[in-house]
Formats: sequence, C-alpha cells, structure tokens
Amino acid sequence: QATFGSADDPNVQMLKLIIERQGAPTLEFDLQSESSREDLKKGGFVLKEGCTYTVKLSFRVNREVVLGLAVYNTVKKGAIKVLKDKGMIGSYGPQLDPITFSFGSNEAPKGVLGRGNYSAKMTFFDDDKNVYSDLPYLFSVKKDF
Repeated sequence: QATFGSADDPNVQMLKLIIERQGAPTLEFDLQSESSREDLKKGGFVLKEGCTYTVKLSFRVNREVVLGLAVYNTVKKGAIKVLKDKGMIGSYGPQLDPITFSFGSNEAPKGVLGRGNYSAKMTFFDDDKNVYSDLPYLFSVKKDF
C-alpha cells in the first residue's frame, strides 16, 4: 500500500478551505499554514446577505484507508446555536493527489436579523471516532462584500 506525506503528518491531512461566493472572488485558506488558520479564527471571511456560496475542502489521505470521513459543523451567532450539521464526506484510500469535496451550495442569511458576526467550528472525524482536525472560524454577513 502506498503512503504519502511524512510520518509526522496525520493520516487525513486538511489542505485548503475554499469559499466560493456569488459576485465576489473565491477565497482559499491554506490549512497547513498557522497564519492562515489564525486568519480564519480572528477575521474569517465576509458573505453578502442572501448570496449563494459554496464551501469546499481539499484534503489528502496519507497512509491508511479512512472509512466514513465526516464533518460536524456548528455555527453560532453570539451565544445562540443557529446551525448544527453533520455531513458525510466518504471513504478514501491513500493517494498523492488532493481530494476536493464540495459541501454544496447554501444561501447566506438575509435581513437585519441575519446580518452580523458568526463563530463556527468544523470537526473532521471517521467511523472509528478518530478526529483529524478541529477548524474554528469566523465569518460575517453584511449588506455588501
């Protein structure tokens, strides 16, 4: 069985978080860079209210087959949990080329109640409950980009 990455790398290595926003440039966050992860935690990104956006994740499986890779996403506005979602990504074997998974299109909230700052966290795990990454991030919904 082929192996990729160094022995210190996790079996599932999160590479990029990609945010495609209708009417604005695509954003890419390098998840291998501490400064990029800090940017996500401190400033995140901006969505225009009501815009369609797509979140994509680029990752690599380095050594062992991963079964049932999934993500748990929690979004809060202030202290109120506004989204709690679990999504299945799939099962993958080791491969050199990164895998890009799309979480599908969503619509940003609209109106006075939808605008504001949100805090969120994605946790990536498999069927065996191995956690590969916790990714806290912030985003804002505004009248314009």
